[in-house]
Amino acid sequence: MPPFKFYKLPYLAQYLVLQLMTPAEVFYLTSLSVSIKNMTKRMRWCEQSPRVYLSHCFTFESDEFYWKVFVGNKKMPVLAYQVFSDEVEHPKQEDTGKMKLYYKPSASPEFPFYYMCKSSDVDKFWEKIQKSLEELFQTNKIEVSGTLTEIPKSITFADYRLDCFRPEAENLEQFLESLDGKKSPNSIVMRRIYGTLRENSRISKIDYVFLRDDGYCRSDFFGNFRGKNLFMVRLRGGNQAFVRLIKKWLNGERNNLESVIISHGSRFDSHEVLNEFNWLPYSEERRSKVYTPSVESNFEIPLETYDHSDGVDIIRESDGLLASIKISRTEFTFFVWKNRFP
Repeated sequence: MPPFKFYKLPYLAQYLVLQLMTPAEVFYLTSLSVSIKNMTKRMRWCEQSPRVYLSHCFTFESDEFYWKVFVGNKKMPVLAYQVFSDEVEHPKQEDTGKMKLYYKPSASPEFPFYYMCKSSDVDKFWEKIQKSLEELFQTNKIEVSGTLTEIPKSITFADYRLDCFRPEAENLEQFLESLDGKKSPNSIVMRRIYGTLRENSRISKIDYVFLRDDGYCRSDFFGNFRGKNLFMVRLRGGNQAFVRLIKKWLNGERNNLESVIISHGSRFDSHEVLNEFNWLPYSEERRSKVYTPSVESNFEIPLETYDHSDGVDIIRESDGLLASIKISRTEFTFFVWKNRFP
């Protein structure tokens, strides 16, 4: 059978063929030549601005770690790579300046091959991969999960989400410190933190923080939060922390704050909190019933959480900005209404 001359097809035929390819096939196709890569970049992939997923896993045939890259809502595989500390001799290698990349066939059905690179070349390697992902799939979103010490420091996606399962607090602090002068995650998801977060933790300055199951998080961390959106499952001793945070917002010290959601807390007392403020009952003439987040959280927040028709309002005197508060025995929600009728 003669070879399939993809590059010589009319543009429309090329486009249709490309839409039928998997992300891994598209990525492999663009590695064949610069001209094919440039041609492919002009064609938008079938999913609009998909999220890239970078995860730390075990290798195909050993207990060593490697990284896998997926893309899109269905998390379709794109490529995999493994990091070695020593020089690896392999006949199939690619020279990129001073960086050497190695690749070999894979036993996994997800990937036709996977790359190997030296630990000293990881950041350079990721810069190259990231550029290709951005150009091919026209995206600026990534979610990274894995061992903190192994995560590339050269990630520069605009929407950078870090998913940590149960990190040690000190390890997480050290990881964020290592990113000084570099792109830091703008959202972070954790199930639980072992150890104690610092009072001025860098985590509190991240725009979107979601603590899934953190019964050990200190309430002073909550009061010191400086980001935009905070989602927490479980918080002990939260009443006075709520008061401190709201007062800081009223005083203009937390102008970035947009939303706070605490669920499954313990002994929340609405009277203890609301007695500290001049609040107003809900009025449909003042704002809508349901709050609309400025950015989709993707944090599995039930839609009814945003219904504040039974909440109360406070107004900041300095600029007239309105915020609503809703407190039950186990839940606390605080929303800033930059648009009262979205």
